[in-house]
Amino acid sequence: YFKKPLNIFLGFIPEVVFMSSLFGYLILLIFYKWTAYDAATSKDAPSLLIAFINMCLFNYNDPTNKPLYRGQ
Repeated sequence: YFKKPLNIFLGFIPEVVFMSSLFGYLILLIFYKWTAYDAATSKDAPSLLIAFINMCLFNYNDPTNKPLYRGQ
């Protein structure tokens, strides 16, 4: 960032925080899915990929894809 502190504080740090929060949320979803669904109910488990895409693109109306948790 060419020794400009504003580029670090207003560019790099917000990017790192944003990307860390996205991947942290994805990791939380993975652990939640591991604990909420077992081998017997795995066919009813919603897709994490579709849930993450819906979060970024704001909606993909597919009645077969249930939300992972209430309020999602």
